[in-house]
Amino acid sequence: MQGIRQGKPTLLSVKEVSGISPLPRTTIYEMARRGDIPGTVYFGRRVLFDEDKICKWIEDGGTRRGCER
Repeated sequence: MQGIRQGKPTLLSVKEVSGISPLPRTTIYEMARRGDIPGTVYFGRRVLFDEDKICKWIEDGGTRRGCER
């Protein structure tokens, strides 16, 4: 399974997700707040995303740019 390191999921920042998706950062923040993006994790005010779930979500939306390993 990609994105797993020693049993822990790899978490991506909003900046990293905007780099592998066609969405700008502001849209990603808004969608995460609404619960539209799977694998969203909050650490205080910081928003992170489970790499496996976000890549699957992007793949289902028609793009895999940056998700290949």
